[in-house]
Amino acid sequence: MHLVTLVASLVALLFGPFAYAWLNRQRRLSAVLDGFVFVSIAGIVLLEALPEAVAHGGVLAWLALAIGMFGPTLAESLLHHAARETHLLTLLLGGFGLILHATVDGAALSEPAHAGPGLALAVVLHRIPVGLAIWWLLRPTFGLRTAWLTLVLMLVGTAAGFSMGGEIAAHGTTPALAIFQAFIAGSILHVVFNKPHLGDRYAVDSHDHVSPRYEGIGNVLGLGVVVAVALLHGEAHSSHSNPIELPWARLLDLTLISAPALLLGFGLAAALGLWLPESPVRWLQRGPALRQAWRGMLFGLPLPVCSCGVLPVYRSLVQRGVPGCAGIAFLVATPELGLDALLLSLPLLGESMTLARVIAAAVLALAVGWWVGSRLPAGEAAAPVHTAGCCEPSATPEQAPASPSWRDFFTQLDEMVRATGPWLIIGLVLAAIAEPLLDQAPFMAWPGLVQVLFFAVLGIPVYVCASGATPIVAILLAGGLSPGAGLAFLLSGPATNVASFGLLRNLHGRATALRFAGAMVAGAVLLGLITNAVLGDGGQFDAEALHHLDGNWLQWGCLALLGLLVGAAVLQQGARRFFADGLRGEHAPQPHQH
Repeated sequence: MHLVTLVASLVALLFGPFAYAWLNRQRRLSAVLDGFVFVSIAGIVLLEALPEAVAHGGVLAWLALAIGMFGPTLAESLLHHAARETHLLTLLLGGFGLILHATVDGAALSEPAHAGPGLALAVVLHRIPVGLAIWWLLRPTFGLRTAWLTLVLMLVGTAAGFSMGGEIAAHGTTPALAIFQAFIAGSILHVVFNKPHLGDRYAVDSHDHVSPRYEGIGNVLGLGVVVAVALLHGEAHSSHSNPIELPWARLLDLTLISAPALLLGFGLAAALGLWLPESPVRWLQRGPALRQAWRGMLFGLPLPVCSCGVLPVYRSLVQRGVPGCAGIAFLVATPELGLDALLLSLPLLGESMTLARVIAAAVLALAVGWWVGSRLPAGEAAAPVHTAGCCEPSATPEQAPASPSWRDFFTQLDEMVRATGPWLIIGLVLAAIAEPLLDQAPFMAWPGLVQVLFFAVLGIPVYVCASGATPIVAILLAGGLSPGAGLAFLLSGPATNVASFGLLRNLHGRATALRFAGAMVAGAVLLGLITNAVLGDGGQFDAEALHHLDGNWLQWGCLALLGLLVGAAVLQQGARRFFADGLRGEHAPQPHQH
């Protein structure tokens, strides 16, 4: 039986060259291939290879992943003359990583205690996209000879792993090997996301004359492979505990728990975008400085706009004469919460932590808005520009604006899914992967004050929205993190990043940007310490609330509807553009004027 599965796994690899030759004949099928490889390889790396590396390599594995994924981009920006060499090296590392993974697959198939029907089918199934990826990665740059050589080495590695399965299992995965595997995983993800081997014509705007729906079809097929592999792995390991497989189940747990709250939050937020006040600019200009900050906080807190999407809205408000206190309060409050993040916090963080999050976000936005905004030079934030925009009604008094329709509602809902969906998916995946790391994470043993300060500062460079940060903090709290540290990250992460500092420096000067950063960190630390004093220093979060393996009809129904919403957005533009535009904030939902 094991020999049959070995042969099947080898045939699955050989399927890649022939499928590539057929799919790459025309641009539409090439777009389907690109979408399939993007989702299938990224999903397999993130939810199969990376969790094993993190479980054995610890914190250094995460660092190696970051170096592998972002190192080539950094090297290209610093060494422009070596950009091509960097791309070639990354491609070769990715190919070597796939050869190493093939050896591990062969060893897994040879173990009679583990290579049951479920695991065998999972190995065979996921090697189909791996074989395609070899041609997709190496064929355009290095030609047929290198691609075939790599594939032959993968076949040999599979056979060698199968023959030495017992010896490989006896040695296990060492920390050094796990760290190297994480680095290779990062290199593969860099190539899959950026496609440097295919040149400029295959950048994010690839397949200009082909409908993005063809790439979306490939995305759906790739997702089907990832889900099938996950289910087969879960079946294979259901009879014994294996911490490496937990990310699959934990990701399902988190999505099931989050689905009802997210669906309700998206719907309410889309409705809110349709029935905002017709002229928020005039409303924000009223009253003294503290009242303006209060209005800016109230206006921004429930809006479903992430940290990246709020920046162009803030610039527009400044150009339209919104006072500094109201503008800064809006800049802090808008990415801090949102209705979707608020409703998501209830099932994941609990009532006490959700209440603390709402109060802290309001207090921080009000305080920072008043303190930083009142110190802006007079007239700096009041240079109105008379052009219609997202926060200024474009209809003239003689033109009666049309009332919102159901089409407007679904348009707003689609824009919000596109703006928040990528961040939310990343947050859920990171939360599922990070759980095995918590037992060996050094910050879990730090005193409450040090934890709060560390996570407040950590939130500054992390570019994450409120919804995406929620499952990450939920996992950290379940692992023993203090509530104050989690709150500090929830406050500083969404509202502070390099892009917001750059915008403030360009609009108001360096001193204002530094004042804003200092106020945000100090406020997050102070509110985090207050939270610890009220809720305790940690270890009391109910981790069992995150376990719902079976789910109920409401959770599965909401998850299906969310899947349809996200699937529709992906089919319209492809997963690559869906993530690229969402992370850049190019689909930030705007208030609808009526």
